[in-house]
Amino acid sequence: MINEEKNGNEIHFVKTKRPRVFTNALSKLVLMYMGKRDGKKGIPSDRNNAEWMSPTLRKEYAKIDEKMAKVWYDVDEKCGELYAKTESLISDFEQNALEIKRIHTYILREGILYKDVIGNNHTLPKELHDMINAKRNSEGKCDALGLRLRRYNEYNKLIHNAKEHFFRKRIKLKSDFQEIKRNYQVIITLESELDIFFWELCSNIERRTSWYWQGVLLKHPQKNIMPQTPPKANNNYINNIHKERREGLKNKIASIETCHKEILELEYVE
Repeated sequence: MINEEKNGNEIHFVKTKRPRVFTNALSKLVLMYMGKRDGKKGIPSDRNNAEWMSPTLRKEYAKIDEKMAKVWYDVDEKCGELYAKTESLISDFEQNALEIKRIHTYILREGILYKDVIGNNHTLPKELHDMINAKRNSEGKCDALGLRLRRYNEYNKLIHNAKEHFFRKRIKLKSDFQEIKRNYQVIITLESELDIFFWELCSNIERRTSWYWQGVLLKHPQKNIMPQTPPKANNNYINNIHKERREGLKNKIASIETCHKEILELEYVE
């Protein structure tokens, strides 16, 4: 297991205690003895227990949740803040991307409209065409160059502000995207080792239950009809919770990667 510790912009990883159960020769002898003891008593039994589960087996399988819960708690102390921060960044990213697209559309539309206003395009909507003609008639005695300069300044002030806003937003979007990706990699690094611990622990528990079951089969009165391997228990509930959380974040990041690419491919607005 790895814990995350931050020092400025650097991330250091230090090892912590991993979940363990005994799988040595002594534990094998103890578990086989427990199996023989239960077998003599007819435990487990198929009476109202089609899975042949016994209290000893339930106790062994419960160790998976018990030991992994402690490890997951340590991870959540480190990853919980990262998840919350990343979710907030994704929300800001999506809102920022929407604003960038709207600003980009506005800039392109205003660029086309400006060319029509400076020129004398008769394909303009009637209301805009009448307004422009009325303005030109009222400015008939003014210097033509001065008129064009004034119109350009009126237009340029708005469009210049829009372009500045567009580029600020895009810089912020790139920065948020990089931070989201960094956070995700740290989360994956922290939690991927948990998956390894989980499966190691499951493997060791299966070894212990198999030793117990060997003892049961040696002494149980119904050993001829009993399954030759111990019944299984579904103890990956905690692991599934965090796996689903990671998958949810992974899907969101895949979505913003597509959005990020679309933003970078927008037509240049200078």
